[in-house]
Amino acid sequence: MKKKTFIVNDEINIRNAIIYLWSEKKIIILISLLSMFFGFLYSSIQPKQYKTSIILREVPEALFRKYSQFDTFHHNITIKKHLITQKYQVKKSFEENFNNEFSANFLSLRSLEQFINKNKEINKSKSYLIKKIKIIKENPINDVINHYSLVYQAPILGEKFLIDYSLFVKKQTEINFKKMIKEVISEEIEIFKQNLILAKSIELDKPNLKVDFNDNNTSELFYRGAKLLSQQIINLNKLLKDTEQLKFNYDPIVQNPTKSNIISPPLYIYLINSFLLSLFLSIIIIYLKFIFSKR
Repeated sequence: MKKKTFIVNDEINIRNAIIYLWSEKKIIILISLLSMFFGFLYSSIQPKQYKTSIILREVPEALFRKYSQFDTFHHNITIKKHLITQKYQVKKSFEENFNNEFSANFLSLRSLEQFINKNKEINKSKSYLIKKIKIIKENPINDVINHYSLVYQAPILGEKFLIDYSLFVKKQTEINFKKMIKEVISEEIEIFKQNLILAKSIELDKPNLKVDFNDNNTSELFYRGAKLLSQQIINLNKLLKDTEQLKFNYDPIVQNPTKSNIISPPLYIYLINSFLLSLFLSIIIIYLKFIFSKR
């Protein structure tokens, strides 16, 4: 009997609460209308946000084929880039390092700032644009790893901006990477020169055939003999000179940018959120009113 009494009392309490809320429907309607009105105003002043995406290709391995001899050596090259000291670990292949460098530059805020400041077609405030633009890397889908997106609020032509920015980053990466390659070759030349001095000092003119020349131990290069080392230094100097004319002739764009789409929340999202918030506030206000009326 007690359980039935509790159930009946609960049903009465719920029914009374609904009746009381219905009696205060004017407050609920008024607050809902006000909240939805302010939600509409808030959505109308929010800048529209757009998004366009692009797929980029990696640098072809063939461009670095002449430098394959350095892939097996471990160089620790330090270059000052934009007042930042960057260390290149040339333990990977050159194309892997280039692709990593390109990706880092593409996502870099510094690269974005430089591009905007150098872009004469952009008349809008530079500082305003930098705050309203963001480059993101999308998660890989179907083995597509170089998928980038431009998210922006500023009044710019997003597709053209993304194409121009891709070419700008490629050029900047090429400049910095050529410096790195030259540093690697220069370091190699110095190592060979030091070993040439050692070979001459012990009068080792021809290679010592008992030594494995495929070994990467640079401290034993003098076993190659003065003649071989001299020729290799000549070859390295020629390679260093050729690097000055190195051109990265490849198109970094696999697929042109997609048409810019609005990604801002639609109006109905703001209205629904405002309505839900108004219901919550209405119930709180009506409950407080009920509490104070009982005192």
